[in-house]
Amino acid sequence: MPVQDDTETLETESLSQRNGPLIDALLAELKDDQGGAKRAALRRALELDGPTRTSTDVRLDRLQSTVESLAAYTDAPEAFLDEQGTAETVLADVQEGLEATRDELDALEATVDASAADLDATLEESTEDPETEPE
Repeated sequence: MPVQDDTETLETESLSQRNGPLIDALLAELKDDQGGAKRAALRRALELDGPTRTSTDVRLDRLQSTVESLAAYTDAPEAFLDEQGTAETVLADVQEGLEATRDELDALEATVDASAADLDATLEESTEDPETEPE
């Protein structure tokens, strides 16, 4: 960003003070402009509607394009955050799911252990008791 020296600042302030009444009168006239005719005439007089582009126009166009690109880029994360929540929320959900999975695994292991114990007991009973022959 360019740095203004004190001389330039003083000149701008002095110019503003000298033209203050003129600018106030111009603004008052434009405020009462009902069809925009005065405003259009002023734009033509100041050559604001001309075909030539200034460096300011080019910079404004570039800035507008940059802002539009940034807006498009931020839309995707906004949509994701709206649907999924923040990283903390997603991480909390994953941790809850992991805890639930561990609980289910523990219950499954207990069931397998109990089934294995029942099977062992059944096998021991069948090997201890000789089978009776059918009559």
